[in-house]
Amino acid sequence: MKPNAGWIFRASGYECLESGLTGNAKVAGMQKDRSSLIVGILLVAVGGGWLLSSLGFIPTVDWAWTLGLAMIGVLAVILSGFDKVSFAVSGFFGLASLFSILRQTGTLTAEVEVPLLVLAAGVLLLMARSPAIPPPRWIEKG
Repeated sequence: MKPNAGWIFRASGYECLESGLTGNAKVAGMQKDRSSLIVGILLVAVGGGWLLSSLGFIPTVDWAWTLGLAMIGVLAVILSGFDKVSFAVSGFFGLASLFSILRQTGTLTAEVEVPLLVLAAGVLLLMARSPAIPPPRWIEKG
């Protein structure tokens, strides 16, 4: 195969135009990688929130912290899919992000935020026991 042979993307993967070789995950040594997607999304979210705050479009909030909390919740579902663990983790960090914004804008005090988070953690763990939410793939039922 020539080093400059053309590649095209098909629904089934990549195909070399000259040799007919195909590859699902690799093209010229590069592989699809979720981590680059996750890092990109995280940087766009943090940078966007920071910029909007700096320009005065949204209240001044520590967006790196707040969006970081939210991204942990989102990543829990992206990385492991929807299951009992990701439900509880994503719900908790989503609420922590929301409560962080409310505290930083003066709507909620820390004396109320922390007990609310403890209460929310308990409620989320009880809700995760529902048979409608699947167990994690890494737990084998015996």
